[in-house]
Amino acid sequence: MTTGERIKEARKAAGLTQEQLGNMIGVKKAAINKYETGIVSDLKQSIIKSLSEALNVSPCYLLDGADSLSLSFHERALIKAYRSANETTQENICAILGISAQKKDFGQSVI
Repeated sequence: MTTGERIKEARKAAGLTQEQLGNMIGVKKAAINKYETGIVSDLKQSIIKSLSEALNVSPCYLLDGADSLSLSFHERALIKAYRSANETTQENICAILGISAQKKDFGQSVI
């Protein structure tokens, strides 16, 4: 799978149009189309970073498919939200899900 195909796949998984994604990262719809079709293949680092943030995927995933843990868009969004929450909110999330919020109970992180 090419970088363009991964961009398109992640965009569709996020439920975004090319225009919406372009607006999120400050480029026109035509630019997103060029990225996805491979017309522009040597993407600037800043564009890769913006795309990865908007699509909630890692830059490595967009570039070469690496770092893909087969997480759905919603799973990645939940992880991102959890990580940005304060400690009390994280504990509440764990309680709702019925999992221990104690780090010692998890061992090594898989994410």
